[in-house]
Amino acid sequence: MNFDKEDFKAYLTMIENVISRMATNSFIVKGWTITMISAILVLAVSKKLKLQSIYHCNCSRYFILFYRLFLSQNRKIV
Repeated sequence: MNFDKEDFKAYLTMIENVISRMATNSFIVKGWTITMISAILVLAVSKKLKLQSIYHCNCSRYFILFYRLFLSQNRKIV
């Protein structure tokens, strides 16, 4: 693969942008996951809602699964 300096610079810039986008999205998803789980636990403790807290924890598991799906899709791009 022979690259000119400008082509190589553009290629590296593209890779850098993809990595930056992945890091930003990963940070946002992790932050929302922590927020949701914390809120669920607070509500479960304060109102003693065992059945609903189990339901919401299952919802947070699905959220984590979607996050893993998102990450696998981004890895296919790179």
